Amino acid sequence: MSERIVAPLELDDYIVQAITQHHERLDGSGYPRGLEGEGVTVWGRLMAIADSYDAMISDRIYRNRMLQAEAVTTLRRLAPARLDPDLVEAFARVLEKRDRGEVDIPAIDETTPETEPPGAEG
Repeated sequence: MSERIVAPLELDDYIVQAITQHHERLDGSGYPRGLEGEGVTVWGRLMAIADSYDAMISDRIYRNRMLQAEAVTTLRRLAPARLDPDLVEAFARVLEKRDRGEVDIPAIDETTPETEPPGAEG
């Protein structure tokens, strides 16, 4: 479905791969094609990590968002079966560098990564 949606945009192959493979899992349990291992491109693997992280740190109608540390722990738990463990560690290192002010990557929202979600106070 996503390939058909983005086809008219004439995007570079790696961008299309990231979009179409971000729900694939290294163990083959993902979709739409059930790709596994090296069959999932590095672009699809990266997007899977970013998408998973974003989902975890975002409020959902069925749950509050996770704190950054909890989300990173969850990503590590999902590797190596579902996510690329080397890329998860690289992602975690970038977040740590951002938190130390070593790289300039904005946070998702105005709250700091380790603050409690709004409404979570006792």
